[in-house]
Amino acid sequence: MRLNTIQQRQTGRRPRPEHRDRLRETPVIVLKELHMNRLFPNHWRLMVIWVVVTVLAWTWSPLVPAATDNSLTASAVAGRFHNVLTSLRINPQIGDIEDVENLIYDLERHEEHRQTWLTSRRQDFDHVMQEMVALLEVAHLIEDALTFAIDAQDLATNAKTFLEDPRVVLLVKKSQAAAKRAERAGDWLTMARLHQLLDLLFNDPAATHHEIHLRAQRHVRVVRLYTPVQYKQMAEQRAKRRGEHFDPQMFREYMWQERLGGITKTMLDKAIDGAERHHIESTHGYGPLLIGAIDALMILLDTRGLEAEFPGLRQLHKVDLFRSYLQGKKNEIQQVTHGLNSIEAKQLIKMIIQTNRETVDLDERVLYYEMTEGAVQTLDKFTSVIWPYDADHFFKSTKGKFYGVGIQISMSLGPLTVQDLPPNSQAIHAGLQAGDVIVKINGHTPTGYSAGYVSWRIQHDRGSKIRLEIERTGNSTPIEIVLDHGLKLNVRRPRGELTVKSPLRGTPAYRADLRADDKIVSVNGQSTEDWTLERAVREITGDLDTLVTLGIKRGQKILKKDIRRAQIEIESIRGWQLEPDDTWNYYIDSKRRIGYVRLSQFIPRSETDLDLAINQMRSNRGLDALILDLRFNPGGLLKTAIDVTNRFLAKGLIVSTIDAEGNQTSARNARPDFCHPQIPLVILINQTSASASEIVSGALQDHNLATIVGVRSYGKGSVQDLFAIATNDSTSEPSAMLKLTTHYYCLPSGSKIHRRPRSSHWGVEPDLEVKMTDGQVRRALERRQDLDVLRKERLSADSQSDAGQILENGIDPQLEAALLILKTQLVADRLTLAQNTDSTVAP
Repeated sequence: MRLNTIQQRQTGRRPRPEHRDRLRETPVIVLKELHMNRLFPNHWRLMVIWVVVTVLAWTWSPLVPAATDNSLTASAVAGRFHNVLTSLRINPQIGDIEDVENLIYDLERHEEHRQTWLTSRRQDFDHVMQEMVALLEVAHLIEDALTFAIDAQDLATNAKTFLEDPRVVLLVKKSQAAAKRAERAGDWLTMARLHQLLDLLFNDPAATHHEIHLRAQRHVRVVRLYTPVQYKQMAEQRAKRRGEHFDPQMFREYMWQERLGGITKTMLDKAIDGAERHHIESTHGYGPLLIGAIDALMILLDTRGLEAEFPGLRQLHKVDLFRSYLQGKKNEIQQVTHGLNSIEAKQLIKMIIQTNRETVDLDERVLYYEMTEGAVQTLDKFTSVIWPYDADHFFKSTKGKFYGVGIQISMSLGPLTVQDLPPNSQAIHAGLQAGDVIVKINGHTPTGYSAGYVSWRIQHDRGSKIRLEIERTGNSTPIEIVLDHGLKLNVRRPRGELTVKSPLRGTPAYRADLRADDKIVSVNGQSTEDWTLERAVREITGDLDTLVTLGIKRGQKILKKDIRRAQIEIESIRGWQLEPDDTWNYYIDSKRRIGYVRLSQFIPRSETDLDLAINQMRSNRGLDALILDLRFNPGGLLKTAIDVTNRFLAKGLIVSTIDAEGNQTSARNARPDFCHPQIPLVILINQTSASASEIVSGALQDHNLATIVGVRSYGKGSVQDLFAIATNDSTSEPSAMLKLTTHYYCLPSGSKIHRRPRSSHWGVEPDLEVKMTDGQVRRALERRQDLDVLRKERLSADSQSDAGQILENGIDPQLEAALLILKTQLVADRLTLAQNTDSTVAP
């Protein structure tokens, strides 16, 4: 054991190494009740001590691995950080190894964080379970009860056992019953929402809940497309029933004839032909595609409320005739053993169209659209049709560039806000004011709480008092107010304002001094009060070198900004923290020369910017290890993924593709002239790391060039090709296309990335799994996003300390584990180097 300093005994953690002299304590062993002075002369006493120390060391050695390169690094990669800490404490050679004290400090801090995480997790689990149980008998808040159940499952130690809890089983039964009542009443929004929550709770694409959820979504899509007024009314009634704010501006009313304009039968035929011939999983002929097409029509027939738009649906006997015909054809297809061919499929489509004319007489564009959508939905979620209405936007989005001012904007629902209070009400006497923002209820942050639930909770709280922590305009610190239970209080989440999250570096908005938290109140003189986020994006972007005038509210001032649009290039590479001049510092630990790079998406310039970041560190202090953060990266360009992988892999296979028969159709290999010198590398991934992110992390893992930390990746390892199903007569350019999955990606080991239906293996499995709760993810993201904001008023002292708080306060467990692995590996490498040097010079 090593002697403890006073500070260590008081706090349980070693003092930070850079804040004190390096200590070189000697091991001390207390031999109780052994009077060596009486029993042994001096030279024999030395021999006894030597024997005792040797025996103790031999006894402990099986329990604590020696501090060698292999054992230390292997323990860290396995997440056994306590073993690393113990090894470093007892190894007599560590005093001669640089940076060991710093690593010991970090490991002790990690032990504290781990205990804090476990305690917090247990407390949060108990809280959300208590809230879930309280809502079991509150019918209009069953969705809130499911939300609490999902939160509890995330915090539970065993998700499967949690679903078997009798209270959860009861909640599921009540939710299913509520969904059936909503379906009978034609309340498709509530039905879809309940099944969505059940799908999230069970989280199994092969489960019945998932299939029912998809069917409910199709009902909602039909209502929203063909009867937008009815959809809006349904949403308003639902909001009123749940005590939530309804914003009519969020519901755009457009004519379905506009969206389905230009659709023809030829598009239906070509889409089904292309899907059957080229889809990666197409092995059963046209049958499954036609069953999907028929199911889509039956969904439409079963969706009540469409009669005003389609008069033929008012004649129920004709609806029954058409439904019976469709069901009969579906049964026939299911009984065919050889699979339908192209001629049979096209003949059946003609017969369905003819029967429609003779019964409900739906607009044939509706038939073509619904049957095509139903057919492609039987394939995979990445296969879709780009219809004429969407084609122009699709082509623009694939160019990889746009013209705008260079800002990130948001418009989310506002915080829980107290509404107008009646005079002399209990709430006023308690100290509340209209406009107060509720930030905590009985010590818990109400993130994700519905306004209806909060009002109910305050009125029906079973305790004697309710503690609210509120923020009020004009007060710099939160105010705590204690209420009696049973108080009626109206709260809601107001519609969010159009807000600048951050200007982008070097853009017109940055040069025009737009700042984070600026409110955009007008665009070219038009008020944005009733705009959606999509409309704001459409109005602010435009043609190159044109002017747009933004009205900006900053505090109490209204500013007018005339900004000239330019081509905007997205920044995909970010570092650890922003310096006062808004440039990136890529060192997460500059003294140990450990870098940190976040790659948010794979765009054409990503590999170049990665090179700049790595070369900047190499030319500065040097670079001994690197963390590459691919969490929340949805993917991007295949070429960029190959180039990024090539930066760390000098030779060998990066990725290959296979077709429906399992034949390799392409292989991409590394080139040695593009590779940086090899250093220890940790890649962070999570369940949102997809596609190109999985190619990079999986290839480097297969070549043993990176340690992967986090949780299993998304599982999007498929290739989509475009097939024209219609062309523009005047330009000969495609006017409608089938985006079809045609190949799967394979990693160098031969494993497939893609998550297929009912598959138990997909994506990239981390070498060290570090799970984070939803709350931990949210807090880490919020902290990171706040630090990423470009602020010209940034203070130097603050910028140097903010990012460090992520590690110091244990905000990001996955990042903390990645850094500990690299620090351990660097110490182990230096220990091995020192041992090799000693053996070389030994006589």
